[in-house]
Amino acid sequence: KFSLYWHYVKKKMKRDCKLLTEDPILVNDQNIFAKYLIKNDRGKNVRKKKEYLSILKKHFKNVQSKITHQTFVPYTWFTTVCRK
Repeated sequence: KFSLYWHYVKKKMKRDCKLLTEDPILVNDQNIFAKYLIKNDRGKNVRKKKEYLSILKKHFKNVQSKITHQTFVPYTWFTTVCRK
């Protein structure tokens, strides 16, 4: 079902379009409060970097990613820019 979603998104994208995603992520050297907030967030599909990239690279040829550690309120974000 999730794979079908990405297929549909890619199909609707125009030629030079970029898809920006921002998701919570769990990393090794993460702030303890950020880890707590992410683990107890309502989302049950928080993944690690390798898992996010594995999903996106199945559907997009060009995937760039960045991990951002937000300081106030402590949180860790995984941002990707995907191109067709």
